[in-house]
Amino acid sequence: MTPGIVLSSLILVASAAALARADEAGDKFFQDKILPRLKQHCFECHAQDAEDVKGGLLLDTRAGLRAGGDSGEIIIPGEPEGSLLIQALRYAEDDRQMPPRGKLDQAIIDDFVKWVTDGAPDPRQE
Repeated sequence: MTPGIVLSSLILVASAAALARADEAGDKFFQDKILPRLKQHCFECHAQDAEDVKGGLLLDTRAGLRAGGDSGEIIIPGEPEGSLLIQALRYAEDDRQMPPRGKLDQAIIDDFVKWVTDGAPDPRQE
């Protein structure tokens, strides 16, 4: 093997390892910061077992989160400013403010912004 091939191989292995660590970190961030907030503030109206699902939006599954609701997709991975979820959490529009009982603390909103910026990883299988 030539030194160039060896170096290229090492770079590929290091890159794959870095991506795997980033995926793990993103998954952990979702599990630790995002999912508990979804459960606490959103599932009452946006889950399969909700008495009356609002806006056709289900957040209790990965597929539901990705599909969005009656207003379309709510997350554009990597683009928090264009994501309806972030706009709703920021109370940017009068007719779309979530959760409706009161704006979340800025630190929680910042966690959602970071999550969307990082590609909105969601390790749930369903």
